[in-house]
Amino acid sequence: MTSSPFHRALRCGPVVPAAERNRLLLVRLISWIYWLLIFEGAIRKWVLPSQQKALFFLKDPLVLLVYFLAARMGFWSRPPPVLLLAVPLALVGAGIGILQIVFLDQSPLLVAYGWRNYFLYLPLAFVCQWVLRKQELEEIARRTLYLSVPMGLLCQLQVHAPASSPLNVGMGEDESAFVAFGVYGNIVRASGTFSAPLGQSLFVGSCVAFLLYFWMQPRCHRSMSLRSLWIVTVGVVTNLLVSGSRSAYLGALITLGFAVLGTGSPHHVRRVINVVVLLVLAGGVSWVLVTNVFPEVVDAMVTRWTGAAEAEGGFFMVRRIAYDMSQFWRVLDETPFLGFGLGSAGNAALRLGMGQIPYDAEAGWTRNVAELGPVIGLLYIAYRCGLLAFIGWRAQKAARQLRNPLPMILVGFLAPNLFYGLITGQGSVHGYVWLFAGFCLAASQVAHGQLQRRRSSLGLQPTLGRPEFHQLRVDAAGYTS
Repeated sequence: MTSSPFHRALRCGPVVPAAERNRLLLVRLISWIYWLLIFEGAIRKWVLPSQQKALFFLKDPLVLLVYFLAARMGFWSRPPPVLLLAVPLALVGAGIGILQIVFLDQSPLLVAYGWRNYFLYLPLAFVCQWVLRKQELEEIARRTLYLSVPMGLLCQLQVHAPASSPLNVGMGEDESAFVAFGVYGNIVRASGTFSAPLGQSLFVGSCVAFLLYFWMQPRCHRSMSLRSLWIVTVGVVTNLLVSGSRSAYLGALITLGFAVLGTGSPHHVRRVINVVVLLVLAGGVSWVLVTNVFPEVVDAMVTRWTGAAEAEGGFFMVRRIAYDMSQFWRVLDETPFLGFGLGSAGNAALRLGMGQIPYDAEAGWTRNVAELGPVIGLLYIAYRCGLLAFIGWRAQKAARQLRNPLPMILVGFLAPNLFYGLITGQGSVHGYVWLFAGFCLAASQVAHGQLQRRRSSLGLQPTLGRPEFHQLRVDAAGYTS
């Protein structure tokens, strides 16, 4: 007996509109990019070490696919104005790269790699803003926190393993092996599933941000059970304690400060205080356990931090940060108009045998000036600062109108790295900055959508929101509303 289209539809389940299916496909691709950011180092270190250099670009095809699908769905027909400001900068950057190839004899491969570090991932933030919703952000946050538990165990194994152990340098040999950085003595800085400790530091910072958000949710609306929340709290605190990174601790304090700024009422302030008390309690218990079980790790961290604090202006690295943020201005006169070449300040230039930059370009802003030249480099720095100000303004607006702390919490994690971090010089920083810029914008948009529904419930005229594509809603039965 031939079934009717109605009966076939019932068997197949609810019908999801094509636009929603496309959106979910983009969400899935963005999630894959995020998880590859975390596990790419593990693949390079332990799965395919002989191909680790090529695997550095593993996320790029997915990013290009996201842009292609977004174009088919109309994203580029109405791009955000803030993204449009980056288009001429990217075109000028490409022109600078061509001139560097012609007049400075730079390697085309190195210039292409440098341009990729500056501009390829930048639109990804705005695609995230366009497609991500609250439930998808919370799902990413939950899974990241669950991952912190096994990651903490891995990091404990790494800090106790020798520097030459495959846990730290990978399974590769010679040039395929990674470098293990030390804390002090025989204690190694944990890198987790990343290729370098800086990636693990960013992972810990993102976990702190997500953890604060879930603890600050009202208990009746919390999307994670209390038992799970306590388990992941121990996991996050363990990762923080064995990280050996002052940047991770300083980033956690900054994120906590922004969480306080993201509260919109005395009730939320009290909630933040309660969260701080709980985290201090969890940290104290973890510290006692680590001190008694792994005393050599604690001694190594204290020794390293004490010595570094004397040279860098205390625990908060005031002198070091001030130097990094002002060095770019001191080297302007030493930098040619075209710069020294896109990608010339990184390890890729050393591997290709290209010339050395005559000054230290490890700081983010200094690297921008060295590679793009004084004029375009300063414009790129201005765009970074302007984008951070725009994201912060959106997040503050969401926090004030809806008392939603998530955007401000994410800004607290993002701000130091987008402001002057090594966006163009370190792969993990590069990926984390542009993805979390998108998460911040999406969280603010989520709050904006909530405000629209609140205005409608009060009989007020809705304000201008997301593009029409994103206004699609699929209810429990699968129909668009």
